[in-house]
Amino acid sequence: MILLTGSAGFLGRLLLPLLREAGEAIALKRGATATASAAEWTADLLNPQHTQHLAQCGQKIDTLIHLAGHIEIAIRPGPDGAPIPGAEDLWSLYAGNVAMTANVLGLAHALGVKHFIFASSQTVYGHQKQLPIREDAPTNALEHYAASKIACEHMLRLAAQAGISVTALRIPGLYGPQRKSGAAYNFCHSALTSGVVKTRCDVALPWDVLHVDDAAKGFALAAQKRP
Repeated sequence: MILLTGSAGFLGRLLLPLLREAGEAIALKRGATATASAAEWTADLLNPQHTQHLAQCGQKIDTLIHLAGHIEIAIRPGPDGAPIPGAEDLWSLYAGNVAMTANVLGLAHALGVKHFIFASSQTVYGHQKQLPIREDAPTNALEHYAASKIACEHMLRLAAQAGISVTALRIPGLYGPQRKSGAAYNFCHSALTSGVVKTRCDVALPWDVLHVDDAAKGFALAAQKRP
């Protein structure tokens, strides 16, 4: 059995049916109360009482895929032109990523989860001078969203040392027909409506995007790899 957090999100909506095609999967959605049925759970994952309630449901979960989190990236040029953090909601970032992941990890331990799959981010690499970026390149957060993901990875590395199998997928920005925002959407919309692609670059950084369908397939394949 697989438990999927963030199942109602941009990626989660596509991943859930792929997981259910391969076997049984439970969707965990945000809710004001903690509930658990055969196919769907609800909870506020920032509330330890909710995760404690779910831990007592008696359901056997082999794999937990953690997509839920807070995405907010702001970078601006510093005095010397080098990138520095812009205005970000620090509480929401660290609570929605680090504190939430801590609660979900506690839930995973209580449920006896063997494989924890985490949606990390390509932003953890920062501005790497050598391209292409290798998976083992050092992390170098340029802003707080990336820093929160690195903190989660450190937390999960310790969990792996304690015996749980951990997979962290560092995905880039996602695009697809369902998302009506972001650089890829804006480029395509501008090209189709005006025949011109306009760009603005306050900080020169390499960036990459991934179609959400490919990301969903990647997570589904990771779930098939049993520890």
